[in-house]
Formats: sequence, C-alpha cells, structure tokens
Amino acid sequence: MILRSTFVHVAQRCVREAYYAYHLGLRTSRGGVNVDIFFGSAVHGAIEIALRESEHKAICYLDSLLWPPSKKKTKPAAVILLRNFLRKFKHEVMDTERLFEYDLGRHTWRGKWDLIAKDRGIVIGEHKTTKPAYLQLKPNTQFIAYYEGAKQEFDSFEKFEVYNLDVESLEVYTHLVNFNQSECDEWREEVQVIADYLDQCFSSGMCPKSDGSCRRYEYRTCQFMDLCTASGSIRDAVMKNCFNFDIQQKELSW
Repeated sequence: MILRSTFVHVAQRCVREAYYAYHLGLRTSRGGVNVDIFFGSAVHGAIEIALRESEHKAICYLDSLLWPPSKKKTKPAAVILLRNFLRKFKHEVMDTERLFEYDLGRHTWRGKWDLIAKDRGIVIGEHKTTKPAYLQLKPNTQFIAYYEGAKQEFDSFEKFEVYNLDVESLEVYTHLVNFNQSECDEWREEVQVIADYLDQCFSSGMCPKSDGSCRRYEYRTCQFMDLCTASGSIRDAVMKNCFNFDIQQKELSW
C-alpha cells in the first residue's frame, strides 16, 4: 500500500472517508473552490517560483490567478507572506517540491518535500498556511514521516524546519522540529499497523465509518455523507451522479 500523510491523517479520523477519497479517488461534483486549499497552493507555488527564479516572477504568478472571494486569504495577503518568507529565509536552496519515498515494512511511504536547502548540512523545509492554534508539531504524521525520509536520504541531514505563514498576523514563524530515535521507531511500527488494517478493510470493501467525523468544526459536513448514508443500488446511483473520479487525489504525494 502507498501511504501519504493526508491519506493516513484522514484514515485515522474515518476509514470510510479515506476509502472514498484516496483509495477510490472520489470528489464531490457539487463544485466550488475551497479557499483554504486554494490559498495554500497559491502560496506554495509562489514560494517555489521565487526560490527557483525571482520574487518578481512569483508575484506575477499570484497576479495571474483567479482569486475566490475571501476576507483574509487574498492576493495582497499572499504577497506579504511571500515577501516575509523571503526576508527570513537565509539558506542556500538546492531543490524544491522534491518527491521521495521509502519502505515501511511491506508498505511504501510517499511524500514531497517543499524545499531542500543547505546550511551546515541539509535542511528540509515545509510550508504551512495553517492558523498557529491548529499547527500541531507533535504528534504529526507528516512531519515525522518527512523527517524520517530525510534521515534515510541524506547522510548530512541537519534539521527540519516548518515555516508557518500566518494569514492572521501576516507573519512567518519558523519552527525547528526534531524527533529522537525512539519516536521514529514507534511511529514506524504504528503506521505499519494502521496500513495493515487499512489494507484489510479496502481489500474486503468493509470500511467502518466514524460517526463523529460526519460534521466537523460545527459547520463543515463530510463531502461523502450522502454516499455514506445510502445503501445498495441507491449508493451506486449517488456515486455515479454526485461524484467524479479525481486521479490527482488518488495519487497525491502529500
């Protein structure tokens, strides 16, 4: 099984949601733009262009996007965060958006480092546009997985940095995240147990649902709720008429 941080995170919340979203690759056809995802992708893209080419080209890229309505996650906010990131970032850039993968027992972990840089040794960087109150550094499946991957990939791996681009304060906060060998070993064992269980669920088609994840944050309903509450031929009809197959979602590297 190919494991990715978003897939594992969702599976820990609800196995059935992970099955629909990342095993089958389903996405609701109701449309609409998720402002949070759009803003995060825009900022990621701008940082990559700025590091590879120039700040000017990165801002031109932001100008070229069709921005959805939002009170805070706007183009001017993205420009300010980009400039503040570039002001703080002092390492020598080696690569951006680098895919990686490594074995976890009979499974494979796949991910994508936002940036690889050089200080005294190799620095791995990850960008987040999450509110500081929601940015959980430990435990965090993505961060420890990326840290473990860097240890295996680079003999001179020095540190893992998380850059929190906060849209509330328009500041960029840098967090140094470190894991000891015991934490890494425990994570590897835990993820292999989770993956074995998911493999069994997906192979049998029997994926338990978590009632508590149907409605989250008091306002957001799971996109698969109609599908999850239907049965038999009705479920097949809902899947056919209300959902699209998204190959990108099925093969995400994050």
